[in-house]
Amino acid sequence: MAFSRIAYDILAYLVDNKATVIMSAEAISEMMEDPKIGVVSTGTIYKIVNELWGVGLVAQGAKKGTANTYYITQAGIKHLSEALGVDESELMSIIESEIVGGNSYEK
Repeated sequence: MAFSRIAYDILAYLVDNKATVIMSAEAISEMMEDPKIGVVSTGTIYKIVNELWGVGLVAQGAKKGTANTYYITQAGIKHLSEALGVDESELMSIIESEIVGGNSYEK
């Protein structure tokens, strides 16, 4: 399945922010703060996240207040690594590292 560039930016954002389990999940409002993601409307981000959720690339995390949160699944990590042309282990090293943020997912 083909996704938009913003969809891949969302997956990469979740990797960069170590949103890989229920308790580290990110809300859409937090995603909107990223300059690459915030260029589109909240409604568009919601639709894209819902699409990613529908195919199992993201999952819902614990609520933050009343906001739903999302994290990247193992299938999402695999899909993103294939799209970027990098080994899955490279993305895992980003997740496991102490460095958060920036554009570490870009080659």
